[in-house]
Amino acid sequence: MIAFCTLQGNRYNAESARRRLASSFAALVLLIGPAKNAGASLIINEIGHISSRQQWIEFLVTTDITLGALDSIWFGDATSNTSQIQNTKRFNSTEIINNFSFFTSTSDILKAGTLIIVGNQNVTADFTYNPDLGNPSNNQSWNMTLSGGIGFNSTSTVVNLVRSSDVVWISSGQPAGNTDTSKFTSAVAYLNSTSATGGGLIPDYVTTQSATNSAFQTIHRGPGGGFDGNLDSNRSLSNQAGSSINFSNSEGDQTPGTANGGANTVYIQSLRAVPEPAAMVPLSLLFVAGGFFYLRRKANPAAAI
Repeated sequence: MIAFCTLQGNRYNAESARRRLASSFAALVLLIGPAKNAGASLIINEIGHISSRQQWIEFLVTTDITLGALDSIWFGDATSNTSQIQNTKRFNSTEIINNFSFFTSTSDILKAGTLIIVGNQNVTADFTYNPDLGNPSNNQSWNMTLSGGIGFNSTSTVVNLVRSSDVVWISSGQPAGNTDTSKFTSAVAYLNSTSATGGGLIPDYVTTQSATNSAFQTIHRGPGGGFDGNLDSNRSLSNQAGSSINFSNSEGDQTPGTANGGANTVYIQSLRAVPEPAAMVPLSLLFVAGGFFYLRRKANPAAAI
């Protein structure tokens, strides 16, 4: 009878422990949450203007993303009056695979911390991407430059940046029309205006989003605006922050394919050197599954013999 009661007590304790573990598992799933969509894996990190044929956008990959998922991401800029979208482009994984020895399949991964430069005709392409996990400061291996229409759906102009006002954007899908901003995931608007509003439909949307989403920003002329009104020949706008974007005043020191210094460099190198929290999710699930297996063996010793 004592042995029976002891066995029953062990089974009760094991069952209680299993329930606690199940609750912990449910909490873990809620904490992890749904996977981020493809568009959220990129933010704008720099915009450069050397000449009409040498303009470029630099994107920072903030979470690992497959080439197949990259195909769904669109990008472009706005018209000169910033009231409409123009130059809509999409990444092309087939062309990337055909030109980069690092890639063989659409399931291959672009690593977090990668810098992708897309440029107009006279921007020099660089297909030597080969991320070195042991050397996060090796910018040469961590960047890729697409130009001349290779790697995206265009053989002509990628962007047509206006000196005084424009919007550069990323979208998780093709805009349905020239005023459709519903799928924008990151954007930078710069305005020849003393106000962040009134620049047109596209930058007004960016300004509204920037109040709650740090992947959006509007800079403008005037006190507190942060823009000097001159993104002209041999000048660029650079992000100075990390997971959020923080652009201000154009400058002559262009750094395509290289971190921008300060907080931007620290953030990018941390992405390259340390596994992302998302990458630890399978390990957490494995731990929980192992816990269930251990408790089941403990509760049913005869079955384990």
